[in-house]
Amino acid sequence: MILKLDAHVHSKKSFDCVQSLEDIAKACKECGTHGAVICDHDIACTEFKIIDGILILPGIEISTEHGHLLGLLINENVEPTRDFELAVERIHAAGGLAVLAHPYENRRLTNEFVRKRIEKLADKLDGIECANGRAPLFVERANEYAYADAERLGLAQLGGSDAHTHIEVGKTYTEIEIDTDNIENITVQDLKKAFKAGASTAVYGKIPPKSSLVKSQFIRHRKNKSSLKKWIKHIAMIVRLYTVGASKK
Repeated sequence: MILKLDAHVHSKKSFDCVQSLEDIAKACKECGTHGAVICDHDIACTEFKIIDGILILPGIEISTEHGHLLGLLINENVEPTRDFELAVERIHAAGGLAVLAHPYENRRLTNEFVRKRIEKLADKLDGIECANGRAPLFVERANEYAYADAERLGLAQLGGSDAHTHIEVGKTYTEIEIDTDNIENITVQDLKKAFKAGASTAVYGKIPPKSSLVKSQFIRHRKNKSSLKKWIKHIAMIVRLYTVGASKK
């Protein structure tokens, strides 16, 4: 079967999200995707569940010196670290796949800088997130650049919504070819084999509304009881989002 898997979703364990695993499963079902990898900020999800016929898979998103790194399909806890190489080692030691997340999302970095950085990191990676649901809100062609790098470097191409809100879940995903027609029979090991065999060949994406980003930022500051200064920065971000829009670099 062709499995539609959202490879990057946040849950309420993240500092800027409030959705439960049940909420995520419901959203996947509503949009026709088969499952989601839970990649919370520096907090590992080690659970593999099937909720109402939807795969809920283990993962983590680690904030490193070279940007965000996804650890997909891990089988044990992964301690976060700013050291990129150590983060990759820990993900691999936990049986996971190390995937560079939304590499071109930061509008402050030039394309040339990001491209050279990816080339230096490529031999340590299992793949690149080539379709990130949120990245085009910041840099219009971010996914296009990431896809080109993955093609050139021969790395697996993955898609994930980077969802922090219900409306985003499953709107961007990876297609994986797998030898079963029954969700109940799928194992994490099956998925790893499919990724490593290059069976994740198609990535689809749909940009979420700007309001979803605004909502997650609001949740972030409310959950963390942010200072007035941080709230002001949040308001400035909203103004920029709606008046300036994404960078066209």
